[in-house]
Amino acid sequence: MQAQTTYQLQKSADAPPELKRIEIPVRQPGEYEVLVRVRAVSLNRRDVYVKLGRYPGPMPPNLVPLSDGAGEVVAISPK
Repeated sequence: MQAQTTYQLQKSADAPPELKRIEIPVRQPGEYEVLVRVRAVSLNRRDVYVKLGRYPGPMPPNLVPLSDGAGEVVAISPK
């Protein structure tokens, strides 16, 4: 199985989330999903607030911080 490099915000205890670079398997698209190879991203105010733990609402576990990105669709689900 192919692997991909990703960056995830991982939260522990009461500390702000920590950005970690990890390798994970490439997941095939589920129903009504597409797989995108991301080629460019931008860092904006929302991403900074999420990283600091100051963005409103709960943070999902192992969040991949990406508000704006560009890439190419490499796989499409059958539905």
